[in-house]
Amino acid sequence: SACAWSVIAPTPRPLPNFWKHTTKSRRCTSAASSRARGYGHAGTTAPQYSSPSDDAISLSSLCQRWLTERKPPKKTEHEYESIVRRFESVTGVAQISEIDGATVRRFKDILLTMPRNIPAAFKDRPLDELIAWVNEQGGVETLSPGTIKKQLGAIRTLLNWAVDNAYIERNPASRIRLA
Repeated sequence: SACAWSVIAPTPRPLPNFWKHTTKSRRCTSAASSRARGYGHAGTTAPQYSSPSDDAISLSSLCQRWLTERKPPKKTEHEYESIVRRFESVTGVAQISEIDGATVRRFKDILLTMPRNIPAAFKDRPLDELIAWVNEQGGVETLSPGTIKKQLGAIRTLLNWAVDNAYIERNPASRIRLA
C-alpha cells in the first residue's frame, strides 16, 4: 500500500518586534505612512526641508547641517567648527562648489607651516604675516602630524557627507593625505 504523507502546518509564532515594524512599514503606502506619522491630521503637515541642491552653500553651513544630523559630542562639534573656520580663512573659499584638490592641498601645505601656538601679536593679523614670521624665526614648533591629519580628516568627512547628500558630485579631499 502507498504511504500517505500528511503535511502539518507549523504553528504560527509571534514575530519579534523588529520584524513587526519592518513588515508594517513595507505595507504602508506613502500616504498611509504620512498619516501614521501624524501628518495630514488636524491641520498638521509634513516638515519642509531645503533642497540639498542649494547652489551657494558654504562649508560652515554644510558643517552646521552635518552637526545637526550627526549630533556629535560638544567637543567634536567645537573642533569641527574651528577647523572649518580655519579652512575658510586660510583658503578664502566661500562655497563648497569652489573647493578643488588644489585648495585642499594648499590648506594642507599651510597647516604644515602653522606654529603650534600662535603668538598674541598675530591673532588678528593676516596669515601671510604669521607664516613669514615662522619662516624668519626658524625652530618654531609647528602643528603635529596628528593635528594635521585630524584637520584634513574633518574636511574630508564633511565633503564625503556633501557627496552622500548630493551637494557636490565628488570629494576633492578624498585622496589628499599627509605622508
